[in-house]
This record gives sequence, structure tokens and C-alpha cells, in this order.
Amino acid sequence: MNHANHKPYSRVERQCVCCGKMFQGNRKAKYCSRSCSSKAYHSQPKFIKTCKYCHKSFTTYTDSQVYCSADCGRFNLSSALPTTIRTCDTCESIFTPTFPNQIRCHECRSVVARAKKMGRNGRRRALKRQAMVERFSGYEIFERDGWVCGICHKPVDKSISCPHPQSVSLDHIIPLSRGGSHSRANVQCAHFGCNSRKRNK
Repeated sequence: MNHANHKPYSRVERQCVCCGKMFQGNRKAKYCSRSCSSKAYHSQPKFIKTCKYCHKSFTTYTDSQVYCSADCGRFNLSSALPTTIRTCDTCESIFTPTFPNQIRCHECRSVVARAKKMGRNGRRRALKRQAMVERFSGYEIFERDGWVCGICHKPVDKSISCPHPQSVSLDHIIPLSRGGSHSRANVQCAHFGCNSRKRNK
């Protein structure tokens, strides 16, 4: 498209359908300002509906809305799933899934998500220092080390989240600030408190 030959939209004098004020706008403009547009939107007729999940009455501007909130929509979708019982692939406990392809219980999903985030953060820090980087997740390292701290050699409680001193963290044996790499050979499982006290030693 040649912008040099593009003609601007023609502006004509129109009357605002909300306040009646005359203004300059294109042929499709109805309101002179955003405030008038908002007033017109909120003055339109409301629909009184019944939530499909919690059965409470609510008002809406659209006739197609069936839930009073986003939470009710999510809960209704989860309750529509078949009430099957599965075994967690990680801890082998029994749980009820909340979505079709769920393979881990809620606690294990939280642990795996935190561990993956630690791996991504370590990789990002290593790339900033132009260090050698391998792609792996923190959960892979924690499982390899048996959830035992490589600094104090005591067990790590996977259910505790950061910043608790006994929570799990990914420790670089040779720190990135001293030329260490983000590789499987240079990382280990460690308590957050032990890792913090070690600093860059």
C-alpha cells in the first residue's frame, strides 16, 4: 500500500447520540468522547441471568454470558470431567484429576513447576555471563541427587517452597560468577539456606 497516495478519512460534522453535542468525526462515529461511549454502554438494557454453575442471579450486558464469573466457568468445566481416580506418576499417590491429561497430583505438579523455573533461571543467568549452557530442568537434577543437599548432605523436603531455608534450590558447584558452567556436572541439589550461605565460594 502506497501511503503517499493514501487519502485520509473524511471528517464530517456529526451529533453525539448521547449528549447531543456537535463534533467532527468520520461517518461511523456516534459519540463525541469516550465518556459518552461509556455512558451509552452502561445505560443499555441489562439481562438478568442465572449462573449455570452456582445458580445465583447476576446481571450482564450480553445475552450469551452463562457464568457469573470466570471461576464458575472453570469449576463447571472441571466438574464435567469423569470422576476417575488416577495414580500420580511421581509420588504414586491416588488423586482425582482436574483436567483430562493430568498425570501428577497437585503437590507434585507444584514441585515440578518450581524446579523447572529454577532450571530456566539458572540458564538465563549463565547466558548473560556467556557461560556454557546445557538444557535440563531442576527436577531432573533433584531426582538424580535423591533430594539430598550436596552441601550439608541432609534430606531436602520437597513440599517446602522458597524462601524457606529448608526448601530446595539449584546450586552451581563452581559459581557462574567464577566461570562455572550451567551443566549437569556443575549443578547439585541444595537447601536454599545452605546455598545462600555458600554465596559465590
